[in-house]
Amino acid sequence: MTETAASFIARSTVKAEDMDHRRKINFNIGRYNAVVPQGKQQFGELNLARERAKNIKWRALETLDKQLEDFEAIFTQR
Repeated sequence: MTETAASFIARSTVKAEDMDHRRKINFNIGRYNAVVPQGKQQFGELNLARERAKNIKWRALETLDKQLEDFEAIFTQR
């Protein structure tokens, strides 16, 4: 085991026993779990929203080289 891994395990063992930290984590997880369904309701068609997001991401990645060239051209003109 590396020194970094051993250090992480030692620190995480101490943190896992910290009841105040655990209380905060559980509180925030509870808040997250409460609002996720509300966030999903913003999209009447969640699958359609996912499909559109996938397409936007794909288009952005497909044109990334051109966007980078345009970006560099703008900043080399200065």
